[in-house]
Amino acid sequence: AAAAASLKIVQAQFAKASIKAPVDGIVTAVNAIAHEISSLSGPAIVLETDNDFQVEAYISEIDVARILPGAQVKLTFDGLPDVTAQGVIATVDPAATIVLGVVNYKTTIALIAPVVGIKPALTADLEILTDSKENVLFVPRKSVTKTATGYAVKVLAGGAKTPEVREVQVGLIGDSETEILSGLMEGDQVVLKEL
Repeated sequence: AAAAASLKIVQAQFAKASIKAPVDGIVTAVNAIAHEISSLSGPAIVLETDNDFQVEAYISEIDVARILPGAQVKLTFDGLPDVTAQGVIATVDPAATIVLGVVNYKTTIALIAPVVGIKPALTADLEILTDSKENVLFVPRKSVTKTATGYAVKVLAGGAKTPEVREVQVGLIGDSETEILSGLMEGDQVVLKEL
């Protein structure tokens, strides 16, 4: 039994001596030298995948509560201006990462389909869908102003030349549109900017 245990220890040491790639890819750098102690400050070998790409992003603590695994993501790439891709949130790290003094959470996005021309280390811009509704009344976000009691918009009503301020109740607030739950009707003329 002692000899069998010793054999298992030696076999485990031999297994640790071999470096095996977890995925298919191309070796782009070898930083380790045979028969020398490898540096602890960097990777021994750099392996770049050529197909199964993922995107890593750091989401601020303000937004991370709305980011859930499975959420749809639209991606664009600085290096590929005419290419868009679809992805899903794969994981959100439970532990925070401090980036320039701000609390962030590393989020991994898996691409749904391969993207032609994509390369490792490209910069990506993300649009993450956190909620959606259909058949809603909405106005441009810049037409809605915050008030002491809620929200308001300026409306041209009944042929008036000066707009009236109307209190509204809002729902979802997106990057460019705001859902209106009450206070406006379809067809109302909303003022974006007064000249």
